[in-house]
Amino acid sequence: MLEVLIRTQKEEDDYQAICDLWNARYPEEQYSVTEGKHYDEESRKPPCKFERLLAFVDKKLVGAATARQFSGQYHPQKFFINIHVDEAFEQQGIGTMLYRELMILLREEGVISVRAHVREDLTHAVQFAVREGFETTKKDFMLLINVQEHDFSTYHAVIQKLEAEGIVVKSLADIGLDEENCQKAWQCYSEVRMDVPRGEAATQMSYESFRAHFLDGPDCLPEALFVAINQASFIGVTNLWKSETNKDLYTGLTGVKQGYRGRGVATALKAKAMLFAQVYGSEAVYTDNDTNNVEMLKVNEKFGFEKKTVWLSMLKKL
Repeated sequence: MLEVLIRTQKEEDDYQAICDLWNARYPEEQYSVTEGKHYDEESRKPPCKFERLLAFVDKKLVGAATARQFSGQYHPQKFFINIHVDEAFEQQGIGTMLYRELMILLREEGVISVRAHVREDLTHAVQFAVREGFETTKKDFMLLINVQEHDFSTYHAVIQKLEAEGIVVKSLADIGLDEENCQKAWQCYSEVRMDVPRGEAATQMSYESFRAHFLDGPDCLPEALFVAINQASFIGVTNLWKSETNKDLYTGLTGVKQGYRGRGVATALKAKAMLFAQVYGSEAVYTDNDTNNVEMLKVNEKFGFEKKTVWLSMLKKL
């Protein structure tokens, strides 16, 4: 029987091992130590709470369990959890041990529900979640495109049509990263995200948190944060994140204010992002798409995104 040591994270010493563990298990979602630290720092800022437990076998990190809260989906008694185990050590009880210890910590915080994202093809992980009382409430496709294999020049016609109507799409870096423009981008993002399908209800994201996630973080690309503008008003937004580990890019929310939907604005925003990715030198560009968000799925598939995996959003109420 394995001798497993479980302890809390020692912030500085453990990050490289945590990063290596995640990247080996999920190579399509790699991140660097710098990016991991930045992401965790945001989850630790009050009022959000953060917990992480690590599992070791012979001083080797073989598993991690994290519970965090997000300012954009905040509830003081609800947590998002993630548990992942080194593939060579899976199905040996390590994930169960981490889960049990993590839930002890969360009960001390008065938790009323926990939500986990589980990859559908990891059958043993899904079965474990079901046994523990989790139910699937939402599904998301992870979509992938190799932008170097596609010709996006045909979308110039959509961009030009909108320009004739007075709507232009530009990057935030191009129009200027001054406080006024950054505030307008935040306000636009805050509005369009409110009716996007999600596991938990959206809450207002602070401007400081928006800056940390979209402008100032080590994975941020202000030159790939595109906004649609009509008469000085920001009416739509999309963005790309980078990784310090490779040339892959990750697409964030593509959203348009309600009064401007159905006019090709989302298509123009997406086209600008894909054209940027080509010049940037990326091959793989990833995005998530709620399986019930049919209209956005049509847009993504029109560009050439293909379904790669399905992630289940699973909820347990306590």
